[in-house]
Amino acid sequence: MDGNNATIEPACRRRCPDRWCCSSRYLVQAPVWDEEINRIARYTGRSDFHERHGDESVLRVRADGYCVFFDKENRACAIYAVRPFDCGMYPFDFYTAGGDKRWLLWDCAYSRQMDDIFIEQSLSRFESRHRHALHRIWNYENESIDLTRPVGFRVLRPMRVAGPSGDAGEFGDP
Repeated sequence: MDGNNATIEPACRRRCPDRWCCSSRYLVQAPVWDEEINRIARYTGRSDFHERHGDESVLRVRADGYCVFFDKENRACAIYAVRPFDCGMYPFDFYTAGGDKRWLLWDCAYSRQMDDIFIEQSLSRFESRHRHALHRIWNYENESIDLTRPVGFRVLRPMRVAGPSGDAGEFGDP
């Protein structure tokens, strides 16, 4: 998301007991692309933070299920300034399986502070500024989300982004 760390501090650090957004116990491991891997490597001086899952690279997780960059003591992301796009989208996500292309909002302390105007502005910003990045993660593990039992998230409006083929109807209203 385009917000800054100061915006989420009160909600995430003070009101979230687990920071489950940083844990593969609840969400899938975050996908990372070559340019993100290079940016994180320059920032951290490390190269051991990602692994391959099929055709995708993902951030590694520790034995406790948390991302390798999650600082448990401070309950914060150690690479917040250069975090991957998928992490930056949180608490927003989307569902792309079965032809249904809808935005989701995960229920957490941060998302509970968002009003409908902020939510719509955020979705519009993603659709207009981050179309290419959204296309790169269209189908990454999203088929496991059960829309018939929306536990832990709220289903939002259809995505308004042209599909990879350029067909706007494929992914919602233009």
